[in-house]
Amino acid sequence: MSMDQHAENRAWAFQALDALQDFLGDEDFEGDREALQATLETKRRELHEGKYRVVFLGAFNVGKSTLINAFLEDEYLPTVLEECTTKITHVLRSDVMSLALRMSNMATEAELAELHELLTVSGIEAEVENREEDEELSIVFEGTHSMELLRVLNALITVYSDEDFPQFRSLREKFHEVIVYLPNNMLQEDIALVDSPGVHSISETHRRITEEIIPNSHLVVCLLDSQNAGTAHSRQFIESIIKYRHRKMFFVINKSDHLNENEIDPTGKRGPGKDLYRSLNGVVAHPELFFISSLYAMVASKLRKEQITLDALANDHKIQVPFSVYQEIMQQDHPEEALAEYLEQRSHFPAFKERLLKYLYTENREGAIVEFVSRFVAESAWKMYRPIETQLEMARHIPKLEDLRRQREAHEASIARNTKLSATLIERYQNIANGGEWDGVQYPDGRQRLATHLDPATLRQKLLDPLRAWLDADENLKTARKQGFKPLNEELEQSLDAYIAMIESELNEMLDEAEAPIRNAVEDALEEPGNLNVPPVEASHAHIIAVEAGLAKAYLGFAGLGALLGVAIGGGIGAGVATAAQSGAFQAPLESALLQLESMLGGDFPPTTWNLTLFGGAVGAPFGVVLGLIVRSLRSDDLRRYLLNQRIGEKIEDVLRKDLHEKWRRDIDQRQESFIKAVQAAFDRTNEVLSRQINAIKAEEEALIRAREALVNRLEPKLERLKTTETKAREICEGSIKSAAE
Repeated sequence: MSMDQHAENRAWAFQALDALQDFLGDEDFEGDREALQATLETKRRELHEGKYRVVFLGAFNVGKSTLINAFLEDEYLPTVLEECTTKITHVLRSDVMSLALRMSNMATEAELAELHELLTVSGIEAEVENREEDEELSIVFEGTHSMELLRVLNALITVYSDEDFPQFRSLREKFHEVIVYLPNNMLQEDIALVDSPGVHSISETHRRITEEIIPNSHLVVCLLDSQNAGTAHSRQFIESIIKYRHRKMFFVINKSDHLNENEIDPTGKRGPGKDLYRSLNGVVAHPELFFISSLYAMVASKLRKEQITLDALANDHKIQVPFSVYQEIMQQDHPEEALAEYLEQRSHFPAFKERLLKYLYTENREGAIVEFVSRFVAESAWKMYRPIETQLEMARHIPKLEDLRRQREAHEASIARNTKLSATLIERYQNIANGGEWDGVQYPDGRQRLATHLDPATLRQKLLDPLRAWLDADENLKTARKQGFKPLNEELEQSLDAYIAMIESELNEMLDEAEAPIRNAVEDALEEPGNLNVPPVEASHAHIIAVEAGLAKAYLGFAGLGALLGVAIGGGIGAGVATAAQSGAFQAPLESALLQLESMLGGDFPPTTWNLTLFGGAVGAPFGVVLGLIVRSLRSDDLRRYLLNQRIGEKIEDVLRKDLHEKWRRDIDQRQESFIKAVQAAFDRTNEVLSRQINAIKAEEEALIRAREALVNRLEPKLERLKTTETKAREICEGSIKSAAE
């Protein structure tokens, strides 16, 4: 993993923590907000403040501070041979250059005044503050020039500070550590360089460094002198760090510019490296050894920054450049840059720095801060999106929505089935009601059966003949005459009622028979078919009138016929008399009779043929009536029976064939139509109920779908963001593991 990739991952980790922080306030967050809030703050602080701590150990004058300055590509820490660091110094990246002195007792006003005096005399603008809550004395510089920081450190942490700056002796006794914050791009934000006080030998390293600083570090850089790289004391100290403190160590033989090329062998086959490898046998399986010239690295940086000139270097006996190389460099267009590249290459520092950063970022499993934070981000994002994922899964597969769909489709299928079945049943009913066949059963045709019952031959057999037989009985006729033919009317009415009832019953039975299979089919098909009964075929008898009214007319008919005969006979006699009178034989009696007639009539009545004819007709009419009635009386029972039978036949014809026949046909049509409507209404009611249920289901479906879409639209982006965060975090973790393995 490159440093740029690590920096990118670290920046992303901050963004991921911010994203998780934002989601804490989201309505869809499920979990302990307070607990996660506290953890997020801790992780953010760890990521921000957590550093890959690199501790530099070594004896006096081995070049620890110079090596750190090489990292910074500038002189911040005191490096003069006589000025060795006496305090543990932490160097960290910051936006502002400052110092923080970790105090065991806070500085007095007098001590603060001395600091202000030093700053003023040195022309340094800075703020000095006692931060009692942090137990620190803070010096914040307004500028960023390294020389300002170096002057203050020279007065506070070198071996000769007490002699050169005695006014700070009491202050120096009150702090044990110095935190140096630098706005230096050469120092990564998540790396802390720890410079330890110089000792006579590495084994004499201060107890606090051994027991506190090293166990909390991620890498120990052990600087060794090329002359005593493999001493026994060094071996014991190194073994305590590696085996008992479980720290990774890099071994650096600084001032490699003092060695010839044959002595520089990181593989340990010759020179100081061989001595070191021999002393570490059994302690470190594969020690990593680096030969470095911190001096050359610093000079290269100064050349690039134009802090030193070629002329100054030409007079610096510490810098050894072969004459031929120097001449070649001087012939370059940019000799300063060429010399800087040469010195940097001879320093071997870039390779060491790259290896150090690679270890910290990719192989340092215990202190992989970005990886640990990324793992926390991945786990937290997963915990956050799992409830959302579950909600989405439930939203996308709503059992109720599926049930509603099945119910709706079942209702729709029922409506289609009912519609088809109703049409089929109505068609079948129309068929069987008109004498068709269904399931092997032949159904009668009501209209044909009605026509059969009303056939003249059938009526004569079923009604007229029995009534004639009733009239043929003398006792029945006599009783009827005595009671004004009431018994006859009753017999006729009873016979008609019975026959009508028989016809209606049979018609209704046939209609019931035709309706029964349809009704059963409807009841089987529908849970609530309703009432499928329709009004039966019924006749009204109010139009039946008494039979005797017809017999009175018959008597008048005989009388009228007699009168007509009397007129004809009387007129004939009158005409005969007139003829006789003209012959003279009866003239005298005729005249006498005419005179009497004139006297009776009160007028003139000449004896003409016409008058005598009229007179004879007038006289003969009463006699004809009497004669007709006499004739009627001579055959009264037979004639009465004849006339009654004739009248009864007419009555039956009027009632049954004329009135009721058409009514029954209409009633049959009406009943069939009513039954069809009842069947259709039953299916319509059921379909209407199903339609309302379908509409209710659709409304519920639409509401669920809208709610689902709203939920999905709300949750999907959140899920995607959290999943992307988790994926990225796991990629960082896997990349770190892969890099470590490589």
